[in-house]
Amino acid sequence: MEIEILERLIAHEVHCANFEDEIIRTPGAWFAAAPAVSLYQSANRAIRVRASSGNTKTDALQIAAFFKQRNMTAVVDLDSISEEQGVGIELRRIGITPVYGNTLWMKYAGANIAVPHNSEIEVVQFEKPARPNQIENWINTAVHEDIGTYEEDQWRLVLAREAGRSENTLYEARIDGEIAGACDIFCWDGWGRIDSVITLPKYRRQGVAAAMISAAVHESLSAGNSVTYLCTESGSPAESLYRKLGFEIWGVNIFRRHMG
Repeated sequence: MEIEILERLIAHEVHCANFEDEIIRTPGAWFAAAPAVSLYQSANRAIRVRASSGNTKTDALQIAAFFKQRNMTAVVDLDSISEEQGVGIELRRIGITPVYGNTLWMKYAGANIAVPHNSEIEVVQFEKPARPNQIENWINTAVHEDIGTYEEDQWRLVLAREAGRSENTLYEARIDGEIAGACDIFCWDGWGRIDSVITLPKYRRQGVAAAMISAAVHESLSAGNSVTYLCTESGSPAESLYRKLGFEIWGVNIFRRHMG
């Protein structure tokens, strides 16, 4: 990935995940800190890690110290520049190690998108600002089913902050008047990021996700965004769906998450 594109992606990711909370920019890293949603790692991490002191061991220790002072697990997203400069090597030496699994970044490659013709699926795009009852229903749909009580409380707070931003457009899919799924798209600085794509179990394999993503891409293109992207696990069923909808691989592990 070209450096200019990488830098823009870093800025987009920080604004998308951090909800405008504190972002501390130092020569060695950008540190995002959102204490209210401390379990949401993407809002509490170091990104844009760079060798800055002339001693990569010192750089790594400074990153570790940021999290230690706040009594937080270190979450560090390293990119190709971080690795080329050797900061990743030093982080791994002090116990901040890679998280296993591959994250696939996919970018929409078409000039337009065809909305799937499933007349049973209605995709509703919420007006801004969305009404409180709409946001509540959207959050209820988007909450993961396999998380514990405390994690669910945190995730609900994350989703509430996500839903309340002017840069986010919320979508809800319905079948026979019942909610079947939800997703949203974050649009900022000419780019759009699709996120929180959820289909309720009883409605899976019926084209719900495809319908919502198509609507989000259409909105992004209509808004003039030059890039529309999303993330998924490499080799997942979602990857196959996104390919069918016109997305192509942008990169694998553009940011390799480290924790320790």
